Amino acid sequence: TTENLNLFLANFGGLKMNSKVLSEKLITKINFDHPLFTNVFEKRITNFQYPKVKSFFEINNAAPPILSFSDQTSFLNGIQNSLSSVYVFSAAINKENSNFQNSPLIVPVFFNMVQNNAITGINSIKIGTNDSFFVETVLEKDAILTIKNNTESFIPLQQISKGKVKLTCNDNPTRAGNYNVFNSNSAIADLSFNFARTESNLKNSSVALDGFNKESSIESFFDKLQTNRTDSQIWKWFVVAALLFLILEIFIQKIVK
Repeated sequence: TTENLNLFLANFGGLKMNSKVLSEKLITKINFDHPLFTNVFEKRITNFQYPKVKSFFEINNAAPPILSFSDQTSFLNGIQNSLSSVYVFSAAINKENSNFQNSPLIVPVFFNMVQNNAITGINSIKIGTNDSFFVETVLEKDAILTIKNNTESFIPLQQISKGKVKLTCNDNPTRAGNYNVFNSNSAIADLSFNFARTESNLKNSSVALDGFNKESSIESFFDKLQTNRTDSQIWKWFVVAALLFLILEIFIQKIVK
């Protein structure tokens, strides 16, 4: 519902959806100055294959839209914050409601959405590597930088250069999570530490399965399992013992009258 959409969008900014309109509209306006279209077009085009929608939501947003309908109302909006962006379409872009998926615009739009969201300004580091990174700060004499969060704190290896400090964490921290770099009591940079995702490497699966037998069916597996449980070498010893006792009994009967 519209109420649920607005409740969700309230977490990101001042964008608000109004009532749904069942009317066909063409998407004809491109905001060439928006970062989403940086270096996409060699020149500002005015005639292209206009995609269209069959229904849409009216949107209230103070920021200029990225793509607009022919009447200047919004089709694609962007809500930006310090870390990333949230993009909102005022109409469904499935094939039942729109031919936007067939438009040449869809490639640069979604490609640059991903590219822009990847530029967050936060370093992501794998724990246990010797990867280094720089922090722009000026250290006082005998001062050091500390990396910490609510559960862990450590001092990385650091090398001071002009206006920057090179940090190397080696095997620290011991827990994955989000951390801050502190110069004295001031947080000057954000970091994210993660363990290498080697558990998702399927190349080791063949090694783990060495020595296993492959069965053609579940029935054959259980038949073989039952045979292995009941098949024992002990019965052979019982047969040998019975023959020995029989021979001994015959021998005793011949000797003893």
